[in-house]
Amino acid sequence: MQHTADAHNWSAEWWILWRRVAGGLAAEAQRVLLETARPWLEPPKTRSPPKPKGPKAEGHLEMERMVVSLERVSAAEKADVGDWVIARRNADSPLSWWPLGRLGTRQPLYGSAHDVVAPDVAGGWVERLLALDWRKSEGAGLAAAMIARVTGDRERDLDEALRGRVAERLVRSGGASGWARMVREVVALDAQEETQVYGDTLPPGLKLD
Repeated sequence: MQHTADAHNWSAEWWILWRRVAGGLAAEAQRVLLETARPWLEPPKTRSPPKPKGPKAEGHLEMERMVVSLERVSAAEKADVGDWVIARRNADSPLSWWPLGRLGTRQPLYGSAHDVVAPDVAGGWVERLLALDWRKSEGAGLAAAMIARVTGDRERDLDEALRGRVAERLVRSGGASGWARMVREVVALDAQEETQVYGDTLPPGLKLD
């Protein structure tokens, strides 16, 4: 990394780079990325410990987006990250809730279904999202849809009644019609919906199979 004094390099380049290559990394390498970001994102339990040398604190949002895209870390580690995400937000926070949805999605983009967050943890996140005013909480509706998305796998899917509440709320709030549908039935996302859910576009000419 050159020009390390330039905050833009850390915020808009460094973490974006790792987010975009993370899908090609093994679980051990993804865990290194998680531990690298931990000192900057994990809320201090008591007094804040000294920050390590290396990647700087600039770019918390991109750092967070990188961490929630690490699908090969364990479900327990994802649950911890969810606590970090929630701690940085409150009912009136200007920060988007999308990262919580990406973290708790029932349908991984490239990872193993065995590593998705446990349904009871994910269900608790959905209850928190349902308690928000979606008109004032950016990304809350999409996050709820991502977490409540039905896969047809009873081990991953949330309780049917909870999914029904999410679908009804999505309809009432005027969310995209595809969001409510993916909570009610197993569907394939179109290109626009994939971009919304996973938060990145693919380079021209590439597609996911």
